[in-house]
Amino acid sequence: MITRLSRRVAWVYGLVAEALPEQRLVIRRLIAADDAFRELCDEFAEAQVALSARPGPDSDGTTGTKTEWTEIVEHLKVEILNYVTERQARVP
Repeated sequence: MITRLSRRVAWVYGLVAEALPEQRLVIRRLIAADDAFRELCDEFAEAQVALSARPGPDSDGTTGTKTEWTEIVEHLKVEILNYVTERQARVP
């Protein structure tokens, strides 16, 4: 079953699928059907945007430095991968 995604969800899906290309199909299925997974992916997308907005090396000492956002993005990427792996293990 192919579900049409809203523009926002499609954009979020694109970011997550780019980060975990080997999991594209499962990500697509989960993001269309699982609210908790979609929220996790939204957090990832927001963190990616925040990371992209950081102007460069951590030199200004402000909160939310590029290094911090990179760590957040990587942490969320691992959470998404764990979620996907767990869901795949449940499928008979």
